[in-house]
Amino acid sequence: MADINLKFDFTNCMSFRIGMRNGITDDDLNAVMLRAAYPTVLEAKTAKDGMPGFLQALDPDVIKLEEIKSAWAGFEQSFPGEIKDLLILGIGGSALCTLTFQAALLHPYANSLPEGHPERPQVRVHVIDNSDPWQIEGVLDLMDPKTTAVFVVSKSGTTAETHCGFGRVREWMDAAGCDWTNQTAICTDFPTENKTSPLWTLAEDENLCKVGMPPQVGGRFSAFTAVGLFPALAMGIDIDAMLDGAKRMADHCRSDEGIMGNPAYLFAAMQHTYFMSRKPDRKRNILVLMPYSYRLRLVSDWFAQLWAESLGKRRGLDGSKVNAGQTPVKALGATDQHSQLQLYQDGPHDKIVVFIRVRDHDASCPVPKLDLDAVAHLGDTELGNLLDAEYRATAFALAEANRPNMTIEVEKVDEGTLGELLMFFMMATAITGELFGIDAYDQPGVEASKRATHALFGRKGKQFDELRDAMEAAEGGRKLVLGDQ
Repeated sequence: MADINLKFDFTNCMSFRIGMRNGITDDDLNAVMLRAAYPTVLEAKTAKDGMPGFLQALDPDVIKLEEIKSAWAGFEQSFPGEIKDLLILGIGGSALCTLTFQAALLHPYANSLPEGHPERPQVRVHVIDNSDPWQIEGVLDLMDPKTTAVFVVSKSGTTAETHCGFGRVREWMDAAGCDWTNQTAICTDFPTENKTSPLWTLAEDENLCKVGMPPQVGGRFSAFTAVGLFPALAMGIDIDAMLDGAKRMADHCRSDEGIMGNPAYLFAAMQHTYFMSRKPDRKRNILVLMPYSYRLRLVSDWFAQLWAESLGKRRGLDGSKVNAGQTPVKALGATDQHSQLQLYQDGPHDKIVVFIRVRDHDASCPVPKLDLDAVAHLGDTELGNLLDAEYRATAFALAEANRPNMTIEVEKVDEGTLGELLMFFMMATAITGELFGIDAYDQPGVEASKRATHALFGRKGKQFDELRDAMEAAEGGRKLVLGDQ
């Protein structure tokens, strides 16, 4: 079995710690194992067997790893001058992995460091993941179009926010006399016999730098494809170490060790048991992810999409109405001890809290002796010791109040452990989807809003005409609106 660096503590979810009314029992776990002794995601060896795309993508040949490395090297070399800034245009899974890598593995204020600082990145990476004009116009003010490269990411090649942002950036470059074709790289699905992404066609027509996504990998599962790896190379991140960590976790969880040796399966079994419970005090339909690490704060954002979009489904695989899915909530320790914890501690019994604990914060911040009597006992230590004490106190207080919580422990944050952590959550999500009996890899609700957006902008076709008529009728009906009366 592959050795992993992460540790998992489920003690505060078990009945012997938080009581039979709120805790998980061995019988609960045995019941899950009887239902799914070895989920498909753990057993499948090939795509034909049902191996999910994100596991297929751990094969360097599937993601074309060497082509990704060559593409970045060639793009940098052929760029007209020096690349000082890389602007990522994407949304959801096309952006969140890059933001997560950047927050976890670079200086906390990397882009703001003065030139010459040893931790200032050679290429500053900026991510536009919204269609808010305030954001995109603000980031353009930071950069010189002559030294800015653009990485356009859209799995389908038709994402509205990405294309509109790309149009504005092209206009910005044209106004400065730049040839945008020399400064643009594209990431979209590899073409297949049945479908070619419009972005892929654009890249070929304009001879743009391009890297592909395996079509079988969904956007929210795409961190370890070109979507995340191309900008990671720009940031100087060791992508081989990160991929090794991801593979280590996948191999560990897919080894035949049973549920108690498999953290992803155990995590999924507990979430399934809590969500499906018919006991009002034990049902948990909200999952709070709370890293006690500023570096890992955006793991919560990345996880929120993964968990919500994968598991939030109206219907099961058999067509029955299930309305499955826990609501993910983002929190940050110790910040949210002072903003959210009161609710988790004393509010409704509907949440499970998942902590991420980091032992070595890779920074030393000594606290001197404190003169004030009321806080003198807190002095003469390291600030990291205070953060860890706050985690321990919070986990203890929740357990004492019979509130389930679990901990993922990381010795330190580096490429390898980050790869392990993200792969753990992908594996757990896939297994939970199987336990719920839903398709964890589609997103019909998201697609509905995408079609409605295109309809409002006049896209041609019967379905868009009908959608537009329906929205106009709904908006023209009875309204209860305050203001401008």
